[in-house]
Amino acid sequence: MDQGQRAGLVPVLGQAEREELKAALVEKRAECDARRRRARSLLRTPFRAADLADRAECDAHSPILAFGVSNGARVCAAINEALARIDSPTFGICMNCGDPIGMPRLRAVPWTRGCIDCKDPKELLSLGRQRGYAARITL
Repeated sequence: MDQGQRAGLVPVLGQAEREELKAALVEKRAECDARRRRARSLLRTPFRAADLADRAECDAHSPILAFGVSNGARVCAAINEALARIDSPTFGICMNCGDPIGMPRLRAVPWTRGCIDCKDPKELLSLGRQRGYAARITL
């Protein structure tokens, strides 16, 4: 059974589950936007280091901040995309295999497009970093 057929018969998620996930997505989008604004302001703010070592350290962190802004933009885009499709009957269905995405996974990553079996290794790495885990994944 493909996604359209499955979604056409019965929505995978009930209204209460959709509302729970929508609230989580809205909250996460606000956090994401705040982090991106903060990182952008740090990148724009000229740093006046008292000594050369402080200046070198600041310069070394600029690419990390820029990566954070870029990565944050991707996450924010995924969140916005999830919010746009949350009322669709296909929300909660894996876009790769067509199976339902479990609620525990949707609660952990409400913007996901894939089930636990189809998740992207890059997503695993990102989640590990967010949670402070050292992850070793071969891509």
